[in-house]
Amino acid sequence: IRDPYAIYARHVLKLRPLDPLGAAADARDRGEVLHLAVERFVKETMEGWPGRAAAGPLFDRIAAEAVSASVGAPAQALAWEMRLARLRDWFLGEEEARRAEGRPTALEASGVLEFVTKGGDFTLRGRADRVDALEDGALAIYDYKSGATPSKEQARIFQKQLPLLALIAEHAGLEGAPRAAARKLAYISLSGAGEGGKTVEIEPEADALARLVALIEAFETDRPYIPRAYPEESGFASDYDHLSRFGEWSDKVARDAPPGAPEPER
Repeated sequence: IRDPYAIYARHVLKLRPLDPLGAAADARDRGEVLHLAVERFVKETMEGWPGRAAAGPLFDRIAAEAVSASVGAPAQALAWEMRLARLRDWFLGEEEARRAEGRPTALEASGVLEFVTKGGDFTLRGRADRVDALEDGALAIYDYKSGATPSKEQARIFQKQLPLLALIAEHAGLEGAPRAAARKLAYISLSGAGEGGKTVEIEPEADALARLVALIEAFETDRPYIPRAYPEESGFASDYDHLSRFGEWSDKVARDAPPGAPEPER
């Protein structure tokens, strides 16, 4: 939705940027360490919540192991340790509340949903960070974020990952989880900021499949894969700007447009 041309370049042309040589650890590496620590903690407590007194030392041990297993430089490892320490109490409090509603049943749960559009067969694949079975038989699907979570309005328009995972869970099933409707969808920030993190719940979308099919069929017919349709930041630079020649034609549009004219169709 934000950058259709990037989807075209990555998934139709099969072009992916190379990682720079000797690149330092980045946000992706940090996210992997945070995900690993939380995932291991949940995995070791799937059979039952150990209580806050035992949960704290267990979290500390797992966090230390996750950091030591990383390839970050000493300074980066220290920063990750500090972030996990700031996250610890908030996460354990939130986790205790989640366990009161249900129990974790699957981690890194993959699923596939196949359906038909006007253009032919289409396959939707997804992977959920975590799926909980709730007391009423429904599911809760959680997605961990190493940084900030989207607002509810951003999630409604742009962040379709959780509604699409819910679609797979209900109609085809996610690996390791019972096939059921998802009643609860939430992003969990592991940022270590503020109280330690943040949870943003979003509403399931009853019309998710119809909207997905409509979007697919629009691109199958007459909608172009324009670059940077709705960028989150104006300074955002795509890996594929040189292929779309975004700088060239966007500058020309700006030069040719009369003062006060609305932005033309691209």
